[in-house]
Amino acid sequence: MADRQAWRATDLDNIVLAAVRGNMVHKAIRRWMFPGNPHLESFLEICAVDAGLVSEAQRKDVIGEAIILLDRLQRHPLWEKINNALERNHEVPYTYQHNNRTETGFIDLLYKDQKGWHIVDFKTDNIASSAYRAELVAKYTAQARRYHRAVKTLLDIEADTSICFLDDHSGINMVDIQTLSG
Repeated sequence: MADRQAWRATDLDNIVLAAVRGNMVHKAIRRWMFPGNPHLESFLEICAVDAGLVSEAQRKDVIGEAIILLDRLQRHPLWEKINNALERNHEVPYTYQHNNRTETGFIDLLYKDQKGWHIVDFKTDNIASSAYRAELVAKYTAQARRYHRAVKTLLDIEADTSICFLDDHSGINMVDIQTLSG
């Protein structure tokens, strides 16, 4: 399986655990599973085991962190907009030629509401400073712009494009990439 990691250990560092947490959150969002769903915790447990977390304590910690992020999103107005969307597409694959290069990827979310189409790129980085947020915005903006370009090129859809930081100072921060230079 593509998600399976090459490591299996009980003494994983925070970078690996953060990557597992992010993967779990993305999988739950893809399935639109949030707190209140009776299958969420068992689903996250399977994800944690599949990711190679053999320590029960680590699995519990990472699952608890994932649930916090999913709960935060579910309580945010964005969740209601997405939940009531006219159309909602998760993990949208794309491949196309751009500047003599083949670009491929997966768009976290492409949804349509009464105002039009929207691309949302979910990020689970733990942001504790404005400087780190600025660094991440710079890093992820290019990726979000590629998603925007792919949707425009392949589907002829003009979509608002945002990065949704799920853990920015223990809150959600939406960054509209159209307002950024570059």
